[in-house]
Amino acid sequence: MLNIRGDQMEVFRRIALDRFVKRMNAFLSANFPESKATGDTAWIERELVAARRFGLSRQNDLRDFLSLGMVYGEGFIDRPEHRWMAACLSDPTVPDPHQRMQRLYAAAILRLEQAAASEAARAAFDRACPPYGDQA
Repeated sequence: MLNIRGDQMEVFRRIALDRFVKRMNAFLSANFPESKATGDTAWIERELVAARRFGLSRQNDLRDFLSLGMVYGEGFIDRPEHRWMAACLSDPTVPDPHQRMQRLYAAAILRLEQAAASEAARAAFDRACPPYGDQA
């Protein structure tokens, strides 16, 4: 019978984490090419630690968490203006971390779409009705 010691398992865990971080780095570089955080493996590892605080362990959930980090910035989950995100990931009425992440991601996408629509409407209004003093 083969016995694997704890220190050997730790080596395997580290190898798996390194491979996952490389895959996530490639994914983020492809999907967020303008970001300065792409290529920063330390950033990815810090965000993964934050994601795991909420019980996230599925690779697609971790990928989505990292994607939100690219949009909202490093440490987004701990910022006061994003308390709603942490609350979503901590919601005791949804016991499955995967479901909580899916809900958060959907809510974040909806908020981003609403913000973009609001900005577009504001820009259209400003073009149609320039602020007082800007009129010819």
